[in-house]
Amino acid sequence: MILASGSLKYRLISIIPNLLPPLMIFGAWGLWKGSIGQNVALAYAISLGLIIDDTAHILVKYLDAKKKGLTSEIAVKYVLENSAVALIMSTLIFGCAMLASNLSGFLPTRDQNNVLAAIFFLALAFDLFILPSLLIFFDDLFGGSSKKSDDDNLQGASDRDIAA
Repeated sequence: MILASGSLKYRLISIIPNLLPPLMIFGAWGLWKGSIGQNVALAYAISLGLIIDDTAHILVKYLDAKKKGLTSEIAVKYVLENSAVALIMSTLIFGCAMLASNLSGFLPTRDQNNVLAAIFFLALAFDLFILPSLLIFFDDLFGGSSKKSDDDNLQGASDRDIAA
C-alpha cells in the first residue's frame, strides 16, 4: 500500500492508522495482563490484513477524488459516504467472530482473538475519524487542496463518476 500511493506524504500518513491501534492495544494488554504471550503477539501480524485493507480502501478512493479536482474536505466526505458502511460491516463481522471465541475454554485462543477484535475496532475508529482528519490537515498544510470547493461538486457523484 505504501508503494502504491505514489506520494511520500500519503505513505507516511497511512502508517499512523495501521501502527498506532495495535501498539495501543498491546500497551493496554501489557498493563492489564502484565505480559504479552506469543499467541497475543501473533495477533498483530494477523490483524494487518484487515487494517491495511481498510486504510488502502480509503486512500485509493480519496486519491481518485482528488485527481478529479475535489477539495480535501469534499473528497473525504465522498470517501466516507461511499466506504464507511462497507468498512464498518467488515470490521463488525470479523470483530464479532473473534469475540465469539470467548465461549471457548482454551485461554490462548481466547486471548488472541480478544486482542484481534480490539485491534480491529480501534483501527476502524482511526480509519473513520483520525485518517480523514490527517488527510485534510496535511493536504491543507502542504497545499494539496484543489480549486473546486463547493459541495455541488459532490452532489450526484457516484463511484462510477469519480473512477471514470
